[in-house]
Amino acid sequence: HGMGIKSDGTMWVWGDNGSGGVGVNNRTQYSSPVQIGTRTAWNVGELSLAGSGDGQFFVVDTSAQLWVWGDNLNGSLGLNEGYPGMRGRSSPAQIPGSWSKPFSGTNGITGAIKNSNELWMWGNNESGQVGQNNRTQYSSPKQIPGSWSEAAAGYGYAGGIKTDGTLWVWGRNDWGQLGINSINTPDNTGVSSPTQIPGTNW
Repeated sequence: HGMGIKSDGTMWVWGDNGSGGVGVNNRTQYSSPVQIGTRTAWNVGELSLAGSGDGQFFVVDTSAQLWVWGDNLNGSLGLNEGYPGMRGRSSPAQIPGSWSKPFSGTNGITGAIKNSNELWMWGNNESGQVGQNNRTQYSSPKQIPGSWSEAAAGYGYAGGIKTDGTLWVWGRNDWGQLGINSINTPDNTGVSSPTQIPGTNW
């Protein structure tokens, strides 16, 4: 499914809605854009929204509130709901805090940076991609220590840039995708805590 925010601050979504990803409190398919509510306070900044191929959306509004909806694969909505609530949310739900930069990979991995430069992640952790030095699933946000400016995620792995310009990676590494001069096989052995890639000014 897809989503867009107009210059007037309204948000529109369309496409697959089996897990409520369209966010209009139903699971009806939509082949053209439908507006989510009547709010005009959705942020139009490039780094204020994220979507996932797994069927979730994560959007920060103009008040720095983080809203989530859609599929809840592996607790990836961060609402402290695992089974039996895995089917997800069909309308936006808020994660408390003041947020600026949400991001999402695939296979149920999600995160966001707070306005205080704190990095938080949650969801699937089978390869250590939540960065907590373990492989425990988390259905609510867990902080990764440090001061962060950017972060992103892929299929079972993630990385971020700290405010000091250093680059750190963690998670799945079965193809060497972490860039740390090693390969971990099988993929569920990964790297479960942030590991620095040498250099600064990333």
